[in-house]
Amino acid sequence: SCIPPMTERGALFDLGCDYVDVGREAGKLAARVLAGERPGDIAVREYAPQELRLNLAALEGLKERWDAPADVQARATLVIARDGARSGPRATKQATTATTAATPKKRIAIAYFGPEQTVEECIEGLLGGLRAAGFEEGRNLEVRKSHAQGEIVNIGPMLQALDADGHDAIVTMSTPVLASACGVVKRTKVVLTYCFDPLAAGAGKSLEDHLPFLTGIGSSPPLERLVAALRELQPRPAKVGVVYNASEANSSRRVEQARRLLDGTGIALDGATISTSGETLLAAQALVARGVDAFWAVGDNTAVQAIDALMKTARDARVPVLADDPTLVDRGAVAGLGVAFHEVGKRTAPILARVLRGEDPARIPIEQIMVLEVAVDPAAARSLGVTLPESLLREANRGSYVRVPRPPKKRVVDVVLYTENPTVEQALAGVRAGFRDEGWLAEDWELRVRQAQGDIAALSSIADACSQGDADLVLPLTTPATQAMLRRVRGKPIVYGLVADGVVAGAGRTASDHEPFVTGVDVPAPTQEGLDLLLRCLPRAKRLGTLYAPGEVNSVLYKDQLDAACRARGIELVAVGVNSPSEIADAALALCGRGIDAVAQIIDNCSAGGFPSIAAAAERARLPAMSWSSSAIRNGAFLTVSRDFERNGADTARLAMRVLAGEDPARIPFGRTLETSVQVDVARARQFGIEVPQDVRKQAKIVDEGGR
Repeated sequence: SCIPPMTERGALFDLGCDYVDVGREAGKLAARVLAGERPGDIAVREYAPQELRLNLAALEGLKERWDAPADVQARATLVIARDGARSGPRATKQATTATTAATPKKRIAIAYFGPEQTVEECIEGLLGGLRAAGFEEGRNLEVRKSHAQGEIVNIGPMLQALDADGHDAIVTMSTPVLASACGVVKRTKVVLTYCFDPLAAGAGKSLEDHLPFLTGIGSSPPLERLVAALRELQPRPAKVGVVYNASEANSSRRVEQARRLLDGTGIALDGATISTSGETLLAAQALVARGVDAFWAVGDNTAVQAIDALMKTARDARVPVLADDPTLVDRGAVAGLGVAFHEVGKRTAPILARVLRGEDPARIPIEQIMVLEVAVDPAAARSLGVTLPESLLREANRGSYVRVPRPPKKRVVDVVLYTENPTVEQALAGVRAGFRDEGWLAEDWELRVRQAQGDIAALSSIADACSQGDADLVLPLTTPATQAMLRRVRGKPIVYGLVADGVVAGAGRTASDHEPFVTGVDVPAPTQEGLDLLLRCLPRAKRLGTLYAPGEVNSVLYKDQLDAACRARGIELVAVGVNSPSEIADAALALCGRGIDAVAQIIDNCSAGGFPSIAAAAERARLPAMSWSSSAIRNGAFLTVSRDFERNGADTARLAMRVLAGEDPARIPFGRTLETSVQVDVARARQFGIEVPQDVRKQAKIVDEGGR
């Protein structure tokens, strides 16, 4: 036969096309068309990959003597022996497929309150994270989705049905679903996510001491930042309306917390309670009649099912809406500050994977995280006479979590580094992860890394090469690299990362009013947070020391910020300048001889790789050292308070992908990466007589001596 599968039906041999390979090539052509290429521009080609299959069992009983010589058998992709045994490359593939098919699938049920965009984003992040962990829907994972149609009364029966159906795990999304699962689920392990406060929902006494059959991730909302935005949007005495279901523990708690935070600010919070989503319209109209100046769309599971009714009421009354769900900007809110639920779902996946592999949920602490996401609609704000504050515009990074479409052709990015150090390595790893995680395939993008080895002059040469080269975009990491690209690159868009402040670096006048060819993501140091934690550990400290690089604008900025923060707390900062990494060891010795109580090392390109020398000098002087770089915990620091530099790289990559997909960088405000990581080396702290307070330990990842 010339159709290879006929050997399975008794043919002696088949010589024909490998139609699996033909199908794969046809799929690649289809992908090119779906990505935007015109079919008429793609040449038709002849493609006939040859395949030979043999069935030696068919030799039995023939009237003539037939044989299959050894050289013919060696060419075959499949040989079926007289006893039915199979060999050859095709047999291996078939065996692998059969083994995979025979492997029992894990079964999970995703239970949620009702359909909404943020739930879908969380589910998408969860399934993407599961794929990365080795669980793929359709291959070794079966996923069932079930929701309560936005009604509290439906949650219990839904969970009882899922619990009786033999799933390996139930993933609960939203506070009402988790609260019900705590009492209803009896047989199945539970992994929680998409929930503001798991403990308030009844998950346990603490993140470690929780119900034995569940674990997961809670996602704290940025309530203080949202209240600050309310104050910025309403500087005069005002009344803000909120519609919520008082029977939802998370909603009532948030409204009361907001009232306390607004106490004494001149802003009153006027609440209208509902029990079903059908009451949202009347509640919103009642608030308008009571003269509210703005609406706060709280993350209430009941109200969000009828959010369009609230939005229409606000629009008709020309009242702005501030939401704690960034996706509501697409439906009429002037600004949204909330949790990035796609990222929350992705971070839940490793915990769910551990449970699916058999780990006991009782031994897995619940995690509480906050990943800030900000969205703004300047046009909607202007139409209502609302001026969005600069601080809000700088944090607007909504596009970082929107899936960016694959480009119609391969895109090339020149990544420019000033120097190599642990911080840059983390950011570069984040850039690569950002491109991969957004679904772009290997053939869609290429990163070409250009490194200046700490030489400013070399940056100018690299900038010229980038201008003249074939790259579609230039992505500098660090302030010096960004400044060099801004000065010399022409004709190419620039997306920067690992920069303290894009405005200070010269990329624009404000976060939204910047050079038309550039955008990027700032990563400001958590100076205040780090200093406060250091002083909690060293309450008697009066003089702190740091090294800084006078030639780096970011280093001077961080030094000045630390100096101002110290003076506000009655602390003196001793700062010693260094001009190159070779000066660090001697400068550190000089600094430690200036009567300081501890080293509080800011982060910059000059000192980032030299922290071991700084820590060694501090140890000889019997002084504790802390840093704003997470890698320093392995090199002598007892405390680090750092931004997530890998996350900054991923945020930068996603911004770059938006530009590569056709978005105008002039219309993308500078973003900010604000996720903070605290690390404490308790053993090293004790060497200096420091007993780390419990409140600091609760914020930190506790590590053993030597940073293990």
